[in-house]
Amino acid sequence: MLPPKLAPVKAVLVPIYRKDEEKAGVLEAAHRIAQEVGAKVDDREGQSPGAKFFHWERRGVPVVLELGPRDLASGKIVIKRRDTGSKEPVDQSSVKEKLSAALDDMQKGLYTRAKERLKANTVLANSPRRSGRDPEGCHGGEGRREVRHGAHQGRSRMRRAAEGVQGDRAQYSDGG
Repeated sequence: MLPPKLAPVKAVLVPIYRKDEEKAGVLEAAHRIAQEVGAKVDDREGQSPGAKFFHWERRGVPVVLELGPRDLASGKIVIKRRDTGSKEPVDQSSVKEKLSAALDDMQKGLYTRAKERLKANTVLANSPRRSGRDPEGCHGGEGRREVRHGAHQGRSRMRRAAEGVQGDRAQYSDGG
């Protein structure tokens, strides 16, 4: 899901009908409501409502509005938030305010969670390692020292032993 401030389409209204006599009334109300709230109406023919929901979910639309013949008769419309997955039936007269409040709440929630995730996963480069090693490094703070593992690389056995390198593994005097 895209954050509401970044989403090119903030809300989509999907009309739901089964019979041709329901179609005209539902589509007329859908276009009227969508124009009031600034939503896009998905009135494509030949697509089931589930296919339309999936289509807009894949495009990251934050809110989907559902309007069917029963909703039309009761004066309600269903708002489905993509961040929580909750569906809430609201009055058609107050859908603009509810949609605006839902988009603002979603934006604030996504921003807060992103900020917390950033803080939890950020480590200062000069802070001690989390592995419990010496904060001054493996060699007592004497600066950066390169210890090569593996091949002899032209050193004598005595020199390697003096540096603490035995075979393929480095041996450190501080127990690290």
